[in-house]
Amino acid sequence: MSARPSSRWLWLAACLWLVACAKPVPVDYAN
Repeated sequence: MSARPSSRWLWLAACLWLVACAKPVPVDYAN
């Protein structure tokens, strides 16, 4: 397992994106 900052950032972004997509985004936050 290579400890690469890019991989970690990508994983974090993917996780956040998935959570944001999975959860209903309120209009206030979307705006």
